[in-house]
Amino acid sequence: MATNILGVSNDELISRLLTILAGDGGASDIDAEMLKQQVVANASRRMEAAAYLIGDERTEYFVHFCSLLLEMYRVLERTAGQAEALDLVRQILLEPIRATVKDWLARRFDIDQTEPAAAFGKVRLNFKSRGEAVVGDSFRYEVCEDDEAHHFVHIKKCFFNDFFRNQGAPELTPVVCEFDNFWAEEMNSGPYNVRFKREGMLSLGDDACRFHFWRAEKAGSET
Repeated sequence: MATNILGVSNDELISRLLTILAGDGGASDIDAEMLKQQVVANASRRMEAAAYLIGDERTEYFVHFCSLLLEMYRVLERTAGQAEALDLVRQILLEPIRATVKDWLARRFDIDQTEPAAAFGKVRLNFKSRGEAVVGDSFRYEVCEDDEAHHFVHIKKCFFNDFFRNQGAPELTPVVCEFDNFWAEEMNSGPYNVRFKREGMLSLGDDACRFHFWRAEKAGSET
């Protein structure tokens, strides 16, 4: 299976699901291979039902990933209820990637750890362009302000938000978006000359996800 947008393979996600379920004390009751086949089969049916969303290879990938994540969530929800299921999805999807945030900054923004004073310029150059290269038309980026001190980009369309709302699980989108908190924490506390704040989220009912970056002279600086 392909690697998802957060750098984790779909097979690895399923493996983490099985580990979580076994850890709940049900290891002896779980036929791991059968459950894996069931999750994949159900996710494939969800993908087929959402085939109308596929416009190119990039959106096909998003449909596959979101269908799998939704099916995993439904399995956990039946086992543990909604609130705990959302916490378990966080464990499966997000927690293991904390240690790779610096690598992600390099892939996403081309931020070099040896050149932290160039970080703001890399964000201006790459946030929108690299984002669009990965997601295609499934997201819509609008640059609202761009100068030597600020780079404000609003995301007016988000595949995750649209997909999970249409599937009756809008509560999943904020969980996926929590990944932004990881790289934001690194960006705001590290030696980079850029700071970030997300003001507003589509998944919370706002008209855009507002990604606001500004130049900082040194770590911890606000201007």
